[in-house]
Amino acid sequence: MKNSETDTFSYYNVPIAQFADRSIRQLLEEPDNVKGLLEIADENIVARIDCNQLKEAREMPQSIIEQSFQQGEARGERRGERRGEMRVQRKNTLRVLELRFDDVPDSLVRKINAIRSLSRLDAIHEQAVIAETLADIDWENI
Repeated sequence: MKNSETDTFSYYNVPIAQFADRSIRQLLEEPDNVKGLLEIADENIVARIDCNQLKEAREMPQSIIEQSFQQGEARGERRGERRGEMRVQRKNTLRVLELRFDDVPDSLVRKINAIRSLSRLDAIHEQAVIAETLADIDWENI
């Protein structure tokens, strides 16, 4: 059960390079051989140790790592999507202001770029669409 890509015994996840003696490496390649060695060392050990549970215990950290990675990846995707929505809404809001009122003061551009709430950006965007002047927009609640 040797995994040639990683040079480990896949069943036990033991690095092959750790064993200099070729005969030891061959002996440890098969789970049944290791089980036999354990029986020789202590004839009652196999009865006390469930080899399947040992394998599951070795695989558990990997599944936990994979699960954590997937959760982190999902969080990152949501965060990226949210940032993208914010970027688009800022751009659209500034574009509406420029089209409606020609010259948008840098101070307002900085305020809009500093907004971290999509709902606040939505409200400003709506106001920018219907306002008669820049003064009609509720800038105090940005």
